[in-house]
Amino acid sequence: MDVPEAQLEETEQGLVYKGDGWFVVNAEEVRWRESEGCGRSTNFGGDILFDQIGLGIDVLGPGVGGREGCVVFGVGSRERHTEIGPDGERRGKEGESEYTVDETALKYNAGIEPGTPQNEAYSRFPPRRFVRYGGWLD
Repeated sequence: MDVPEAQLEETEQGLVYKGDGWFVVNAEEVRWRESEGCGRSTNFGGDILFDQIGLGIDVLGPGVGGREGCVVFGVGSRERHTEIGPDGERRGKEGESEYTVDETALKYNAGIEPGTPQNEAYSRFPPRRFVRYGGWLD
């Protein structure tokens, strides 16, 4: 099967994936999201949520999990969300689209209660805005 190369659109905030196909980018080149108190993140796909597999990076903000600047990698599809924490531990359950409840995160007011839907998981934080990469992975 021949898979085409995807189109990437240059925006003020960085590259955004448009359409079907494969692509290779550097985290410094793509559009990021930022929210006061929550931190910064990218899903590499921009506005696209991948059906089969996706990859994301979150850089935690002040007071989130007691680990400002901590980097969390997320891997998965819409059907399965898996987080890979700074300790390398994978979290996530097959068939769930809700975020994993983590007792340590709850202790630091950074987690969600059992049964929280994704659209409510971040409702206590200000809305995210798009930003260009600012060196926070250096």
